[in-house]
Amino acid sequence: MQADSADDSLVHKDKKETAENFEVAVEAPIKEMLMSRQFVLLYIMNVLSLFSGYFVVNQQFNYGEANGFTNTAFLSGIASAAAIFNAGRFLWGFALDRYSYKRVYGILLVVQIFLNFTIFAVCHSGFFYLVWVCAFMFCEGGHFVLAPNILKKIFGEKATQLYGFFFSYAATCSLIMIIL
Repeated sequence: MQADSADDSLVHKDKKETAENFEVAVEAPIKEMLMSRQFVLLYIMNVLSLFSGYFVVNQQFNYGEANGFTNTAFLSGIASAAAIFNAGRFLWGFALDRYSYKRVYGILLVVQIFLNFTIFAVCHSGFFYLVWVCAFMFCEGGHFVLAPNILKKIFGEKATQLYGFFFSYAATCSLIMIIL
């Protein structure tokens, strides 16, 4: 098969996932896969969408105090409840078993956008602040389920090797937070 561009040399045109039209990679060198358009776009998408979850993890206590919650036990309880919701990431895997990556990741993004734009409206209510922080953590955990699955669909057997590099998106996100 003749490749049209450098990125096309990474994919096998005959193999397509029907539900999502993700092209499955052939045996290309890891270096080429790391530089492929698909890998770079997924990396950037995950850094940017993980940012809100990491921000809430780091700032939920300070933000709660700034909005009038002086009971540290209450704020610690919110953090504990949020950790439980973060552990509910397996539910994203169940969703991925039934629906396409595009749909599941789209839902994750819509929920995150909604939470980001409405946190200011609910930050003075203890109950809603708890619900919002837990929802942020639930979405944050979803990234660590969705990312390996989409890498496997796109890059096939080499996905596990790529995920070793790809997982640095969490560190990149943390470094951006330090700078900001």
